[in-house]
Amino acid sequence: MDCPILVVDDESSFLAVVSEFFGSRGFKVTTARELEEAEALVLKFPYALVIADLSLTKLNSDEGLRLMDLIRERSPRTRIILLSGRVSAEVREEALKRGAHAVLRKPQSLASIGEVAQQLLEVNDGQPA
Repeated sequence: MDCPILVVDDESSFLAVVSEFFGSRGFKVTTARELEEAEALVLKFPYALVIADLSLTKLNSDEGLRLMDLIRERSPRTRIILLSGRVSAEVREEALKRGAHAVLRKPQSLASIGEVAQQLLEVNDGQPA
């Protein structure tokens, strides 16, 4: 499977684990640690799935939402999973309104993330935008 996935998180260990998990299942995984890097990648390449943390530079930031705005504009078929340690009803509602297909609380098991990703990709037939 040559399904392109972008994983965006400021924690290198999380990026490594998620990359290994999806890579070992045949996905083509790209990672980014900062909003600007993720935005540049989204502008260059179509991704079937983006898994992004809500906060990339400080605890209560919302860069993940800003990234979703760009993805919706550039690649409306891209599926988005937003991760956050602070998932409230308000955060979930705003994320879904801005284009997230799933909002998961961190920490989340790789199996759970993988299951949600698979469901979203099946709906999208694994095709990038």
